[in-house]
Amino acid sequence: MFKKFTFLLVEDDSEMQEYMSKILKDECEALYLASDGEEGLSLYKTVKPDIVITDLNMPKMNGLEMSKEIKHHNKYQPIILLTAFGEAKYLKDAINIGVDSFVEKPIESIEILFETIQLQIEKLGDVNELNLIRNSKKNNDRNSHHLLNDILQYDPHTIDYDICTNLNNQKD
Repeated sequence: MFKKFTFLLVEDDSEMQEYMSKILKDECEALYLASDGEEGLSLYKTVKPDIVITDLNMPKMNGLEMSKEIKHHNKYQPIILLTAFGEAKYLKDAINIGVDSFVEKPIESIEILFETIQLQIEKLGDVNELNLIRNSKKNNDRNSHHLLNDILQYDPHTIDYDICTNLNNQKD
């Protein structure tokens, strides 16, 4: 269903994590699991998943704190927040942080979860566009280096001397 996408599931309840894992693992390219917000944030920085699904209340760092940090790194990162009934007081904070969707726990309908994930995938855009974004992340440093080299190939008399000096110093 979501075979070309990677997910990060952050859930401290081992039974819920196992249940969600069974639902998602065969539906996506890769599923990464974390048991709290700190572990989730660390794993996020390492694997850069396409979709983050997180519980709200967790030890060490809750889902909102983790989401805020993730959005600080990538404001376009789709995040789905799992919330138990009665946690509506946190929804305003979640919206202000930029959480994209909410799914109420206990999850009574897998279809609702899948529809929510599909909505976030549609927001990501076409799979080819996603691959372009992934490739641009990987090539960003290399392209910056090539651009610098291209600039340094110009005749120094046609470019401001201070600019050339600064660029040559950066090259070294």
